[in-house]
Amino acid sequence: MTAASSPGTGGHLVSEFLARLLNDAAQGRFPPADGGLTIVPQPSPRDAGVIGFTAHAVIFVDADPAWVLGQLPAGDLAGPLSPPFLQALSAATGRRAGSIDLLCVSHRGRGLGRQLARAARHLGPADEPLWAQVAPGNAASVRAFLAADFAPAGAAASGVAKDDNQLPLLRALVLLTLASGLVDAVSYLGLGRVFTANMTGNIVVLGFALAGAPGFSMTASLTSVGLFLIGAVVAGRTVRRIASRTHLLMTAMAIEVVAVSAAAAVAYLASTVATGWGRYTTIAILAFAMGVRNAIIRHLSIRDMTTTVLTQTLTGLAADSSLAGGGNPRAGRRSAAVVAMGVGAVIGAALYLHQGAGLALVVAAVTTAGTAIAFRLSGGTVPEGA
Repeated sequence: MTAASSPGTGGHLVSEFLARLLNDAAQGRFPPADGGLTIVPQPSPRDAGVIGFTAHAVIFVDADPAWVLGQLPAGDLAGPLSPPFLQALSAATGRRAGSIDLLCVSHRGRGLGRQLARAARHLGPADEPLWAQVAPGNAASVRAFLAADFAPAGAAASGVAKDDNQLPLLRALVLLTLASGLVDAVSYLGLGRVFTANMTGNIVVLGFALAGAPGFSMTASLTSVGLFLIGAVVAGRTVRRIASRTHLLMTAMAIEVVAVSAAAAVAYLASTVATGWGRYTTIAILAFAMGVRNAIIRHLSIRDMTTTVLTQTLTGLAADSSLAGGGNPRAGRRSAAVVAMGVGAVIGAALYLHQGAGLALVVAAVTTAGTAIAFRLSGGTVPEGA
């Protein structure tokens, strides 16, 4: 599969190219059926997508043409309109894939198309052809357009720009990631080398304890894993009862505020959280809260924002970077998550070392509470595909 050269980088030039392409297609002059691609920049920030003709596709998107070609299997004529490619293209450009529509054209004034042309004459000059995109599965609409003298010309898929108001959601998730750093700093340093948010690290620690390494507790690790799983089960039942994604996130934050506040109270009341009932009670409460949050965040499936682990986030930063030939998708949120976790760990460690576990957990609880309040007041939502 080969790509034709771009007709220029300016939006005006690209708009003229696409207009000329569609006008030619309306007159029956289609791109060559050579299995090739024409890749051009977007004519505007709003418009991006794919137009498929017979054995030729036109892709208009602000992405590296070499990267675009790399996403398409050689010789796959259906590749440009295939779900895997459209999903990859949407992910790289921060959009969501729209439907694949039948692209039809009618010359105004011909046959039954006159009625549609009159109804839509405000769409453009009267001497230009009238285009329509019709969902192929809507058989009634397809029949109506064909009966109205519209002729199939190709297929089109548009990348729909996502809701621009994702800032409250991303800000909330970054702050929850910071709270995770606070909690695990207290857990590892104050509760005897155990994690309550990061279960990957906890399983490793459990392995150390099983091997007899000094300073690690199998009982503490098992307590953390067990209560984390119980929290995840509770969250799993919750997601089946609450349909609203936004309400789910608010529920997770509310549970976390209550639980972390309770853990802070235990830390202040107990003579120590390094041993005895104070230690295990604090581990249990924190692990339960983190299990709830992890399960709900997993259900929401917000890309690169797990709020507790960074392995996939760091992998994505490197593997999708320009150094690896990628387009650096979602580099901002990925980097913010890494920084937030590190900052939270520094703050949590400093507070624990100089003031004790109680204050560090109070700060974690206040952080989550403030995050929930700010998210609510800013009208934040959790859209699909965020």
